[in-house]
Amino acid sequence: TVLKVSPMLERNCDKDLKAPFIVTCVGSLNSATLALNATASGGPPFPSYEKVKSFDSENFEICSLVGTLSPMGSHLHIVLGRADGSVVAGHVVGNVTVQTTAEVVQVGTLSP
Repeated sequence: TVLKVSPMLERNCDKDLKAPFIVTCVGSLNSATLALNATASGGPPFPSYEKVKSFDSENFEICSLVGTLSPMGSHLHIVLGRADGSVVAGHVVGNVTVQTTAEVVQVGTLSP
């Protein structure tokens, strides 16, 4: 299962949820594409990242996932734990593939 941001945005629109953001997420992944170490250039809303790395067929624990959701471009940061205790972290710039589950807690305000 691929964790996709667009279905979350569609649910937000259906419920008139404004300014949505992810508070936390736990679960596990077996692939992710991340921009490492704040290497953005070009500025918002569409930065280009200089150091992008794909992690494929590697089991990760989701230690943290936070950020904002927007049709104009979401801004998500993730911290992933490896079996040896090391971590990898960065901006989510591609799909992440859920291994078992991803329990995403999302918050926003309702339109009046």
